[in-house]
Amino acid sequence: MKKLTTGLLIALAALVLLSVTAFAAPPKPAAGPFEGVFTGTVTGDLGSKTTLTLDLTDRANIVSGEATLGTGLKVNAGKVCGTAVVPAGAIWAEGEKSPRRPRELSAASTLEVSGMEVTIEVSGQLSADGKTLDVTAKIDTPWICGRDPVITGTLTKI
Repeated sequence: MKKLTTGLLIALAALVLLSVTAFAAPPKPAAGPFEGVFTGTVTGDLGSKTTLTLDLTDRANIVSGEATLGTGLKVNAGKVCGTAVVPAGAIWAEGEKSPRRPRELSAASTLEVSGMEVTIEVSGQLSADGKTLDVTAKIDTPWICGRDPVITGTLTKI
């Protein structure tokens, strides 16, 4: 009887140990270099400038987060489409980075502006020390507009 009880206790302990190991949460990937909050000034057309803040999460080569743009930024899409003020606000976006170039980021988002669908292609280059992020956003307007506006800036990690 003693052997049976001991055997049952060992079997139960092994079962509990295997169950805990099998149902344990997988480890969270480590944060990448784009993790954090970056803020600074971006420049549009006609000398316009405004603030941009990026609150980013960087896990497993996927960078996602919220971009918050201030007021007063203007873009010129050419003679046919003219100049427009970019509305202030926040937008969520997700981008991917190459494992071969972990300090470069690219993302694209589609928005409807004045009844037209435009694509915004964003690229970012993080400095070697991870403290500054150079950003470029190209607004791909319909061909009839004649010009694709570009917004540029440098953001600092806070």
